[in-house]
Amino acid sequence: MLEKVQQLFGLIAPVLNDPSTSLESKVEVFVALYIDMISEHPDLPLFVLSEIRNHPDHFAETFHVGQLLTHSSFVQQLKEQRPDIHPLHFLMNTMSMTLFPFIAMPVFKAIGAADESQFKAMMQERKSLIPIWIKAMLKAR
Repeated sequence: MLEKVQQLFGLIAPVLNDPSTSLESKVEVFVALYIDMISEHPDLPLFVLSEIRNHPDHFAETFHVGQLLTHSSFVQQLKEQRPDIHPLHFLMNTMSMTLFPFIAMPVFKAIGAADESQFKAMMQERKSLIPIWIKAMLKAR
């Protein structure tokens, strides 16, 4: 499972560090990559949460989280566009909108809110909805 996390961060880090793409484009690619990877590996979010909880220093060091959260092109563009928004707020919102549905999926299924095919369709739909919501957050004052 750790190799899947490495694969995910290996895909996402270059996107966040690419100075030639816009902030909005980074969000679109980030969300699509996350949803695609987690759709293929639905146990990944709980594994990552467990690793973060049990080994935060190791996780941060292994995946260069500090660099991504402080020096990436993504963070620099966000600071330029919205200096009033702390980058962690932005990242927490984006990640929670992307990850939480996968974590809550068993509950959604148990209560009959969505079966497997409905959930997959909703997650595909969220690949286009989340960037719209993020753009709205960037415009809100």
